[in-house]
Amino acid sequence: TSIRIQKFINDAYKSDMAYSTLKLRVEVLKNALKYAVYPCEFLKVNAAEHLKLPPKKEEKEKTNIIDLKTFNKIIDSISIRQTKFKIAFLLAFHTGMRLSEVCGLTWDKIDMINKEIKVEHILIYRDKEFFLASPKTKTSNRIIAIGPTLLKILELERARQIELRKEFAEYYFIHESKKEFVCCHNEGKPIIPNTLKFFCIDKISKQHNIKFNFHMLRHTHATMLLEAGANIKEISTRLGHSNTNITLDVYSHVTAKMKNDTVNIFEKIIK
Repeated sequence: TSIRIQKFINDAYKSDMAYSTLKLRVEVLKNALKYAVYPCEFLKVNAAEHLKLPPKKEEKEKTNIIDLKTFNKIIDSISIRQTKFKIAFLLAFHTGMRLSEVCGLTWDKIDMINKEIKVEHILIYRDKEFFLASPKTKTSNRIIAIGPTLLKILELERARQIELRKEFAEYYFIHESKKEFVCCHNEGKPIIPNTLKFFCIDKISKQHNIKFNFHMLRHTHATMLLEAGANIKEISTRLGHSNTNITLDVYSHVTAKMKNDTVNIFEKIIK
């Protein structure tokens, strides 16, 4: 019956079966019973015809990180011609912003005076068109405080882009919303997320003989703050998590170390 088959699939789903295997199992059942109905005529109805595949579980974020020494090596290896990539890396490393948030950042969202970045957009590239969309959650809309190191980097980059805009004149790209992108090519067009992904895999990973991806910069930022004793609530807000439980779950490997450090601190006090 349909109910028995659906229960069979639901139980497999609860057993943490690989989603690809579960999907295949559903397809096999539907096609096998369809064949049993016609042309075989073993059954009158296909009990699997309206079988529902449970939603795909969200994969837990991988918390691979790099150390400061490796990050500096990566930055130093990026040539002047690839400055556009360097700015994106530095933004993610200093703020913990997501890839799409970094690509969607425009200069009007950077407050140089108050030393803040407003995260209000992500960049989407579809059908050879650039779109600025809202971040994936409400809490992803946030204000991130930045330090003097990143501020100086951004000031220099802004000055460089102003000169490029003069050079390209009317050929310089400005988004239909009149916004100018922080991470962009020399002619002003924004760097799309996939370009940065491939740069990480094809250039950085091979050059430094490591498995590197852009998201590692976000994890590295959060891990460094946690290990240094930063407030978990502030880190959670900085990353755009909806609550601290998500932060604690993603970085459980770090918080376990922090628990041991806390015990050691107490032991030192009482001795």
